Amino acid sequence: MPRIVQIALTFFLVSLGWAFFLFKLNDMATFGLNLLGLSSVAVVTPVTAEMWSYLAGATVVCYFLNPEKVTALLRRGTRESVLLGAVLGVVFFSAILFLDRSQNFIYFRF
Repeated sequence: MPRIVQIALTFFLVSLGWAFFLFKLNDMATFGLNLLGLSSVAVVTPVTAEMWSYLAGATVVCYFLNPEKVTALLRRGTRESVLLGAVLGVVFFSAILFLDRSQNFIYFRF
């Protein structure tokens, strides 16, 4: 199986597996339908395209950003390293701005 398929499948299965810690078994069907936008049950926080884009961004950062290469590039002092540093700074600042929109992390719900 190609490496990219292995990574995508692993991320999908782990993300889906966490839902079992969050919901009761009978609520999993409603959760699944809500993820696909097919649920007729009113939910407090409906899943939006924005949320899917955050998940896609987290996937890219977690699986495709090589920290050793980024560190080596930042130490070069070239124009590309300055641009990369600025982009990483903007991404970090953006993440800080959205902290108030988050809920308790799943580890703290037990």
